[in-house]
Amino acid sequence: MENKQETPIEQKEQELPVKEKTAKTKRSAPKKAQAEVSTPVPSKSIQQTPPPASAEQPTLTGLSTEEVEQRIQQGLVNKTQKKYSKTYKSIFKDNICTFFNLLCLLCAIALLLARAPLPQYMFVAIFLINIAVSIFQEIRAKRKI
Repeated sequence: MENKQETPIEQKEQELPVKEKTAKTKRSAPKKAQAEVSTPVPSKSIQQTPPPASAEQPTLTGLSTEEVEQRIQQGLVNKTQKKYSKTYKSIFKDNICTFFNLLCLLCAIALLLARAPLPQYMFVAIFLINIAVSIFQEIRAKRKI
């Protein structure tokens, strides 16, 4: 009987999976050959057993009426006290007084002072439509809440 001691490198190679062993030994192989060599070989199949059929699933139950009444008395209910919503005044103010609208107003005043022809003012219609659409959307959202 021969007592052969393994070196630390041999011990690590025995612990590595098959894929890593072949990758270490075949580093200089071309890529095609490497792909063929590095296919994993199942060494041990691990079988997962399903839980036994007799295992009882915990049944979920809600609160009893006594517990519900107790929580209501303590104020532990899921009810909001107040819904927050913008006023109509703030909706109009916030949509009219924007930086974009200020720039458009300044451009329109500059065109007036320069006595520009009427077709030059078409952008004013676009920013007025922008204001109307944004106000309409916010009012509709306020009513949905």
